[in-house]
Amino acid sequence: MDRHFKEELCFNCHKKGHKSAECRQKKIHKIETAIEDPKVPSAEVKKLVTSIDIHEFLPEEKDLLNEGFQLGDQSQHMHPPLSPSEV
Repeated sequence: MDRHFKEELCFNCHKKGHKSAECRQKKIHKIETAIEDPKVPSAEVKKLVTSIDIHEFLPEEKDLLNEGFQLGDQSQHMHPPLSPSEV
């Protein structure tokens, strides 16, 4: 069964041999970093978010993706830090 899993395409980057969970975590980290960095243009944050398949993410990760997508819709990249009540 493990051998079959390794031969499947990754849900996120669609490359053989990639483990979807690891790839997903890398993409989430990249998006989190972009959201937290005010130097990253909001359009770039939105581009990162729209380049991935949201259906493969956990509910709490989808909230982060939605935040990144909303930032991309704003003209300026200004936002308060995340609080647990917002998640």
